[in-house]
Amino acid sequence: MKTPEERPPKESKLLRLLMATEAPSPHPLRQCFQDDQGRGLDNFLNSAAKAVGIMALTTAVCWLGRDILAPEACCLIYLGVTVLFGAFMPPPAPFLLAAIGLLSWNFFFTPPEYDLRIRSIDELILHILFVLIAAVMNNLTANLRRRERHSRLSERIANLLRDCQDALAKEDVDAFLALIGEATGSTATLVPTGVTAADPRFVVATQASGERHQTSLRLEFASPVRPTPQAEELTQALAKIAADHLERRRYMAEAAKAQTATVSERIGRALLDNVTHEIKTPVSFMLASVHRIRSRDQGQHESETRAIAEAANRLVRLTEELTLMSSVRTQMLRPRMEHCNASELAKEILAQDVRPELAAMVRLISKSPEACLSTDPHLAGIILGNFISNACRHSPPGHKVELTVEQQGRQVRLSVSDHGKGVAAADLPHVFDRFYRGDNPGALGLGLSISREIAGIIGADLEVSATPGGGATFHMAIAAVEPYKDQEENAP
Repeated sequence: MKTPEERPPKESKLLRLLMATEAPSPHPLRQCFQDDQGRGLDNFLNSAAKAVGIMALTTAVCWLGRDILAPEACCLIYLGVTVLFGAFMPPPAPFLLAAIGLLSWNFFFTPPEYDLRIRSIDELILHILFVLIAAVMNNLTANLRRRERHSRLSERIANLLRDCQDALAKEDVDAFLALIGEATGSTATLVPTGVTAADPRFVVATQASGERHQTSLRLEFASPVRPTPQAEELTQALAKIAADHLERRRYMAEAAKAQTATVSERIGRALLDNVTHEIKTPVSFMLASVHRIRSRDQGQHESETRAIAEAANRLVRLTEELTLMSSVRTQMLRPRMEHCNASELAKEILAQDVRPELAAMVRLISKSPEACLSTDPHLAGIILGNFISNACRHSPPGHKVELTVEQQGRQVRLSVSDHGKGVAAADLPHVFDRFYRGDNPGALGLGLSISREIAGIIGADLEVSATPGGGATFHMAIAAVEPYKDQEENAP
């Protein structure tokens, strides 16, 4: 059995009705979102009805005691009831209580009774004091109630924001949305920005996106709403929490991706270095053995030794490509830009960067002898060397490979054309992809991909097109510059 201290205090239903005490709401923040359907008139009518009821009871009490109560005493009773109930009732009830109380006291208890006229200076002073005291007290109590309500609402908002942060810290988006819905009496969802609601009067949407996200926090209510400024601040704060969560998830995903890429890059680089190192030793031994066999046998096993030498040379080229790709991927290549005449650069590349047996198959065509460009001759030579090697390999016997130098507008194009079977239309978009071999299964698919990466280092553009009459043409385009002799002439 509960002790008297443990028993909840009894509260009169009539008193609770008259004093308009608010019962605990299942949605403590629902008051931030005001309905938009004449609630102001409803509140006024409810307040007027309560004020009339309270003053009717007060008038009845004073009427029963009119034989022992002076008019001044009745005035004090009306004033006390106005101040007492006005402290608990929301506006405009306190002002209605004061107005109805003043009129009731004047009409029923001020001589002559049943008359609203003021006949003496004493009555006028009492009326003025009644109005002043009621106005001051009601204003003070209204301010206190407003501050209390604001403090209570701020505390609830702070608790909601803390709980929402805790939910998102646990990666529980459903709990985050459930907390918002429970506190505001709405259905909270995260939807892509731009998704429109069927009836926007029932929805409050705030963008909840980070730098790369397009998501909105949407609160959908059962009736039309008009958010207050405090509701706008609340939704903005909730949207900020959601945006921070989305950004945090994005950063974590990018960090994991970057870590995976770093590990993969490290493993790939180590594997590439090891493979390159392991290939060099047996290749060097094979070439040395071929040289010894040729010197001893004097041509008796020429076909076998030639096949071995070609295989060894192919492994050498593969090793060079792997080494070069490793240098490109580790950003060890640093361009040394020089001012070059395009035709002279092409001749130098044929002489230094192309094997003699391949250079003999190339015909240089210079359509713009004065064209100049700024590039790294060594890196440009690697690109053109790959183009020429591929063109010679695919050209029929007896056909020349054409290396054309031509200036087109603000670009100098160095093009390598062959007259082989060409590149299939389906392969054209992929010829510069790494490990893409097309219909050439004997290749590893590194040369052209390395060329594309080197082109990015020296600022060149690579293209491939079909050669008229059959074959393929690979282009390297570099921005043209003024001839060097013109620069000297124009120098001050």
